[in-house]
Amino acid sequence: MSDWLRGLTPEQRLRFGELREAFKREQEDRHHKQVESDIVDEAAAEEHRLSMRPREDFMSRQRARECADRREQRRRAGIDATEDPEGRSEAEINDGETVEEIENGHRDCSEGELGRDFQFRDK
Repeated sequence: MSDWLRGLTPEQRLRFGELREAFKREQEDRHHKQVESDIVDEAAAEEHRLSMRPREDFMSRQRARECADRREQRRRAGIDATEDPEGRSEAEINDGETVEEIENGHRDCSEGELGRDFQFRDK
């Protein structure tokens, strides 16, 4: 037992014990409330994730179609995307082409606000 605790009167020791127990209960209550809050937050996050599933599936199918279309366009033009001189993957080539189309104003762009010639519009 520490020296300062030995120096307390019996009433002070009793009061110290009561305060220690009250503090312990408060900490346990705080911990339980945090755990409950975490459970609620996790459930909400899972619900949100599940609600996004149809959109993610749609976007995935759309991306697959765009990749297949680009692959077919390259095949018709006699370009082999599997042998890129810069060592880029097909996905990187597709992304580069998309960025180039946006920069040139040929894809998802319209006359912009605030004096811009073209403004990208996400679908």
